[in-house]
Amino acid sequence: MALSDTAKSPHHLPLLFLLVSAVVFLLQLPFLFQGEEYVVGTLTNDDTYYYLQTAWNTARTGICSFDGITPTNGVQMLWFWILTGAARLVSSKSLLLSLCLGLCFALNAYSAGLVFWVFRSSKSRYLLPLIMTTLWCAILVKGTYWLGLENSLHAATGWTIVLLALQWHRAEGKRGRILWGLLVLLILNTYIRLDSAIISAVIFGWFGILAVIHGHGKRLPFMLIVGAAAALALFGGYYLMGGTWIPISGMVKQHWGQAEGSPGLFAMIATSFPDLLPYSLSATRFIWIVVALLFLTFAGICFAQWRSRSISPLSQIVLLLIVGNLAYLSIFHFGNISYDLYYRWYKSWQHIMWLLLIGEIVLFLYVKASQPKVPRTIACVVVLILIGLLTLRQAYYKFHFPYREYTWHQRYLAAKWINRNMPPAIIIGSWNAGQLGYFSGRTVINLDGLINGRTYYETVITGEVPLSHYLNDRGVTHLFDYPSGTRPGDVNLQALPVEKEFPRAEFGVFGESMFLWEWIPNDYSGDDGSYLIPALGT
Repeated sequence: MALSDTAKSPHHLPLLFLLVSAVVFLLQLPFLFQGEEYVVGTLTNDDTYYYLQTAWNTARTGICSFDGITPTNGVQMLWFWILTGAARLVSSKSLLLSLCLGLCFALNAYSAGLVFWVFRSSKSRYLLPLIMTTLWCAILVKGTYWLGLENSLHAATGWTIVLLALQWHRAEGKRGRILWGLLVLLILNTYIRLDSAIISAVIFGWFGILAVIHGHGKRLPFMLIVGAAAALALFGGYYLMGGTWIPISGMVKQHWGQAEGSPGLFAMIATSFPDLLPYSLSATRFIWIVVALLFLTFAGICFAQWRSRSISPLSQIVLLLIVGNLAYLSIFHFGNISYDLYYRWYKSWQHIMWLLLIGEIVLFLYVKASQPKVPRTIACVVVLILIGLLTLRQAYYKFHFPYREYTWHQRYLAAKWINRNMPPAIIIGSWNAGQLGYFSGRTVINLDGLINGRTYYETVITGEVPLSHYLNDRGVTHLFDYPSGTRPGDVNLQALPVEKEFPRAEFGVFGESMFLWEWIPNDYSGDDGSYLIPALGT
């Protein structure tokens, strides 16, 4: 029953992979052609433009900076430099946004092809691959991988790692090359998201043990040297970009986490499961029961396979990913690093784990069911149709999403208003600065610190220097945001003159209007003049 032992026509897999990938890519394109307002209001979020604006500036100035003033390294390395390369190829920000999402769609389609490939080896020759590929598409149409962030690349790399891991079990004569391939992909996995280095370490550690068992242990010392060199290059790159060894965004989130606490380890892993479901089902209280039942069912399958001394390669990989994801989430939980359950782009490896776990359960039940083959096949067809219909319903909702009534469209319109009506020389400070910086055509300084610099973290974020003094020092003329979407420090937003109020979106995240305040510099320094901030650009 092992997944790797039952493939009968592997020569067909590349063609099927290309076919599935092409179909999924084409099915995503209509969402991109809905226009810029739809894309901004429906698909992307504010963090998307932290990357795009910084990539745009870097491609044109050679300095990694969101605001064009302060060097920053608050990005995930590989995706950022891919976008920077893309920014060199285009002449407008609209084209860069389209190219970014087109690349995400292509990576999503590649992942869909790999999902089909991974499950194609099962005894359910076509039904299980189709079910799991459709389930992957259900995640796509919720928009989780249409953000323009690094998670599309992360998932594509993760599915490639899973495929290589499965091939390890069936290609005894090629295990040396597969091990090197895994090392390269695990390094890329870390470059895509630095915090997923723990997952890379867990996977490489397990396959390192297998390599020793199967006589490939002599390669490991050199491979460890390569991995260490890649890590040094990564940390060195961050230091050259922004003066810290890890992204400044990670340091800021660790500071936040110490004050906010953790949502809980089980909550982190359980709440990634509803991403597979339509919105109408993802908020139900029964999700927790379903998650517990899935884990218990999988544990029973592993026990049954262990008793028969034939734990399938797929089950081994699922177990490995459960350990890896628990280790990954433990960094946030025990390290007091801010982890908002809203951060969907953190969850690529959790989505992969869930699809593999569900696929192994379905495969086990299909093979072990006592009913004849025809009823089992009919049951699988019914499941496929139901998932397909739910996915189509979700796609229809997303395609006709009332984006004009939501926060992201509201911010887009505000940025466009500023572009048309405010002087070019103004400098705006904003806590939610992504869309404003990208579409306003004005200098926008990020005040939540995620895409600001080392100095801002060491002074304002840590509380050593009042925010007001920083605003004076940087020559800020205006502030822009929601009153409750800020961390204003010593700044009394209510006392500032309002330049423009932008009415609240009907379904806004904060449920309130946005304001463009005029910042009037005052003498906010300490009595002894001790609040001194290093020179601009440091």
